Amino acid sequence: MDMQTSVTIRRAAKADIPEIIRLLILLGEYHIKLKPELCRAAPTPRKKKTVKKSMLRPKNRAVYLAVDAQGHACGLLYLSKTEMKTSPVLLNQRIVKVEDLFVEEGMRGRGIGKALMAQARQAAKEYKADSLTLEVWEYNKASQRFYANEGFTTWNKLMWLNMGEE
Repeated sequence: MDMQTSVTIRRAAKADIPEIIRLLILLGEYHIKLKPELCRAAPTPRKKKTVKKSMLRPKNRAVYLAVDAQGHACGLLYLSKTEMKTSPVLLNQRIVKVEDLFVEEGMRGRGIGKALMAQARQAAKEYKADSLTLEVWEYNKASQRFYANEGFTTWNKLMWLNMGEE
């Protein structure tokens, strides 16, 4: 049964850094669970200074949190904004990229991911972006279905050969 949860999507602030770190750790654990032969825990926990410097401070980046009525952060959206001007064969484009979109496991299926994606779309419109992009791992089928349901299509495929299996 699809149960909607009332959340507020808001821009993250310096005071939210512990919650951002907690959600990023959960995101890492999610990927380890899906693909343990490929993913591992970060060697050291993310530091507050690193999150502030790389995620919250730059003008070309934005972090949003989904916060429930009790003030609990249950989802995270991390965006970057770029202008692609380096390709000799592609048209110049303004791009907003979803770097991370994560909803806590117990809160999935309640519309929180959709609310975060609506915020991503709004940020892309405000930036006057030509496209909203993201990357999703091939093993992450649930996220692929979610993004397809949100209207995303495959634009490019990055393929790899695991040389450890040869």
